[in-house]
Amino acid sequence: MCRMPWTLYLWPGLPQLWIRGTWHALAVAVLAAVALNFALLGTFGFSELMAPQVRSFLWVGLGMAWALAATFSLVMNRRRGVWQGGTERDATTENDFGEATEHYLKGNWFEAERLFTAILHENPRDPEARLTLATLLRRTGRLDEVRSHLDTLGRLEDARKWQCEIQTEYELLAEAEDGSLAEKTIPNEEEDRDEEVEASELGDPAAEHDAA
Repeated sequence: MCRMPWTLYLWPGLPQLWIRGTWHALAVAVLAAVALNFALLGTFGFSELMAPQVRSFLWVGLGMAWALAATFSLVMNRRRGVWQGGTERDATTENDFGEATEHYLKGNWFEAERLFTAILHENPRDPEARLTLATLLRRTGRLDEVRSHLDTLGRLEDARKWQCEIQTEYELLAEAEDGSLAEKTIPNEEEDRDEEVEASELGDPAAEHDAA
């Protein structure tokens, strides 16, 4: 199982950036860095530009923000099972996964995709849900999205036990891409052939004029 390093909780935004890779988590982490650098600069670099009361207030505020961010991340991640490994599902999510799998087996692609997407929204590191969604997308012809999901699976330690299935999906994806390319090429070849036949039937106007 892939455990998230506990040191990530020491910096606001990094736990969410590790788990979800979202832009707002990156923004929080960057803003925390800017605020800390500003406090350090005002304390040790240009202390004359900042009153002692302001510096004290700034450090207290930063300390409280750091503590609240760490507590919030820890509580939310424990609820999702991330601290314990990242792929554990609660009862509700397990029910959703079972329902999504049932829809997938019945060919109800829309409902299955909706449920698998919701599961991955709660826990993006769920390899089984992501792999099944990739298979669904391949069956519905959305090949670019399939490759994106498979590449994500390749970066997850929790997906190691699914390597055979992932490799099989890559091979099936390559076959589907080749088939899609062939379908695009054949009509073009037929159009060129039709144009050649039409030109031969019409003949060369200059040659006919010389013969006359």
